[in-house]
Amino acid sequence: MDSGFRRNDEMPGRKRLYGYQCSYYVLIMPLPDFLQFTPVEVTGRRQAWEPWQQVEFIAALARGVSLDQAARLVGKSRNTAYSLRRQPGAASFTAAWVAALNHAKERRKAAREAGGG
Repeated sequence: MDSGFRRNDEMPGRKRLYGYQCSYYVLIMPLPDFLQFTPVEVTGRRQAWEPWQQVEFIAALARGVSLDQAARLVGKSRNTAYSLRRQPGAASFTAAWVAALNHAKERRKAAREAGGG
């Protein structure tokens, strides 16, 4: 399944959102409520997720991209995604994650119903 996403370093015209580089997809889509979350602040660690990576990860989940692929799209792993959820102050990120998965589920359901199957 082609998610329509590309890693930031593969994007010829990277844009900036909230001061962070984001894919073009994140900028052209209307921002649903679940993308308006407070990114987790994790500093001083090599595995830290920048806020733009958190936004793109959540957007990818909302599009129906698998957890593994969504993490890879922002240069991270599934394990570090789950670690991020366990960090102090991750309640907003976790809520956005759950909302994005529910959004993707609803999109799949609507597509099935529209397709007659």
